[in-house]
Amino acid sequence: MSGGADTPPRLDCAALNAHIAQSPGNRWLGLQALSITSNTLMLRLPWRAELGTERGRDGIDAGALAFAMNAALGYLLLGLDGVGGAIADLRFDPLEPAPVDDVLLISRLRKLGGRLSSVSVEALDRQGRKLALASGSYFMAAPAR
Repeated sequence: MSGGADTPPRLDCAALNAHIAQSPGNRWLGLQALSITSNTLMLRLPWRAELGTERGRDGIDAGALAFAMNAALGYLLLGLDGVGGAIADLRFDPLEPAPVDDVLLISRLRKLGGRLSSVSVEALDRQGRKLALASGSYFMAAPAR
């Protein structure tokens, strides 16, 4: 398994954005990879009224935010090893109402393993206020040879 603290990611932001564009759900979210390192991925979730609550003016719905954060977890692993994995466990904790504005998603690698990997993500508003936390464990796919 490649990736980890000293290994550069296999995919850059352009390649991750191409993967996002291939996924109808994630393309609909409008996710944009901004930066990736050996252990961190930053994505932007742009505000759109379709992501809003029932009234459409109260900010991003928690379900839409959870969907985006799940994607942010998986895209970090994809960027690191070029293959990614299948979700084994996901936890989502909303902390504050999300704004009617863009949200920054920051995924961090906790453990990159041959069979099971662990990742966390936080959602921040423009002022750096923590809106939600999520973490996931992933069954890792074998890299293509």
